[in-house]
Amino acid sequence: MRWAMDVEAESYANIRAEDVEKFVWKNIICRHGLPYEIVTDNGTQFTSATFETFCTSWNIRLSKSTPRYAQGNGQAEATNKTILAGIKKWLQDKKGIWADELDGVLWSHRTTPRRSTNQTPFTLSHGIEAMSPTEATIPGLRRTHLPNNA
Repeated sequence: MRWAMDVEAESYANIRAEDVEKFVWKNIICRHGLPYEIVTDNGTQFTSATFETFCTSWNIRLSKSTPRYAQGNGQAEATNKTILAGIKKWLQDKKGIWADELDGVLWSHRTTPRRSTNQTPFTLSHGIEAMSPTEATIPGLRRTHLPNNA
C-alpha cells in the first residue's frame, strides 16, 4: 500500500480475508487514516465478501488490477520488486528467515531518497527526515538542539 511512496508490509504464511482486513485496520487506517481507494490484485482474500464488506463499511473504494497483467498495478509491482531485491540482498545464504528481515528492508526503503523527488518516502509522509539509529549514539545537530525533555 502506498501514499507518498511509503510502504506497509507484513509476512504471512497464508493470507486470508480476515488477515487483510486486520492489516488494513492496523497498518493503514490506524497509522495513516482512511484511504480513498485500495488497489489489489484478484486474490481471493481481496475479492471475498468479507473484505468487500469491510471496505464498504469504511467507504473505501476497492479497485482490482487486470488479471495476468501485473503492469496494471505498476507502482505496487515496482515497489514489490524493490522490497524482494532488498530481502534477497540482506539474506544471501540465510534461508527461511526472510520474515525476520522484512522490517529492516522496509526501513531501508522508507529512508532511501527516490530519484523522482530527491526525498525519502519517510520525509514525504512525515515532513521530517527519520532519525537514524546512528544519531541516537552519535548525536548530530538535530539531536543536540532538542530540548532535554523531548
